[in-house]
Amino acid sequence: MNSNPTSGNKTLNYRLRTNQQGICLDVWEDSHAFTPGQASYRFFVTYQLKSADDAQAILDRYLIANDMYHAVPSNDAVTPIHLRTLAGSQS
Repeated sequence: MNSNPTSGNKTLNYRLRTNQQGICLDVWEDSHAFTPGQASYRFFVTYQLKSADDAQAILDRYLIANDMYHAVPSNDAVTPIHLRTLAGSQS
């Protein structure tokens, strides 16, 4: 078990997106110690999965392994600041 007393205060953000292969699960933790020009998240990862049940299993395992209690669903408009900036610069 994680002995970090603040670990239970962290929030895991996730977004589910359907595609032809099944489900994309985006997962990230916010970073509260970022400055302009840096990422607003500790990490960002995307999984390609066959089903929503597979996505739920990954979320459940992550929460348990990292002693976290909160997973917040995000819609397509909610993206970590650094990724949103990078996506906007791709046009």
